[in-house]
Amino acid sequence: MSEKKSPSLGYSIEFWCFPNRVWHAVDKTCLQLQNDYDLDVILLLFCIWFAWQKGSIPQPLLDQAIAFSKVWNPDIVQSLRKTRKCMQDRTMLLEGMSSLDYEFMLEEIKNWELKAEFFQQQRLHWLANQYCEERDKNSYTYAEDNLQRYCKTIKAKVDPVLLQTLPKLLDFDELFPEESEYSMEEG
Repeated sequence: MSEKKSPSLGYSIEFWCFPNRVWHAVDKTCLQLQNDYDLDVILLLFCIWFAWQKGSIPQPLLDQAIAFSKVWNPDIVQSLRKTRKCMQDRTMLLEGMSSLDYEFMLEEIKNWELKAEFFQQQRLHWLANQYCEERDKNSYTYAEDNLQRYCKTIKAKVDPVLLQTLPKLLDFDELFPEESEYSMEEG
């Protein structure tokens, strides 16, 4: 495990706010892990958020989060995403239809996709609240462990590239640049 330190922000952030807050710093890495390893971006971010808020994810919570997401993500989120992408790739469907109507429909599908992801985040946050423990000090170490246990639990192909990519999600200075003035806790 790394000896990195993590920020002591002095406040809590709800999980459904966290992905929007950090997306600018982790978007490419998350999408790479989703595309190359079939990892669920929401679960990746959940592992980091939980570490930052509470510490190590208890295995029963990780199992519950994965079980819910295994159904919700492919059946709902990915189905909406597939529909939207399919429509984007089939512009020939525009014949006889207003391009404004088509764009409106694509935007509505994207909005439902985002709402479905938000629902997944709410559910994971609710599950996390069932495990109300105090936050441990070094959330970087716990985040690293949570991410590795998530990959192991879903039996993702763990190779050197994956092990080098996961820590890119944990650059707290990049994730929270405005908090850089806060003191760092010792890990």
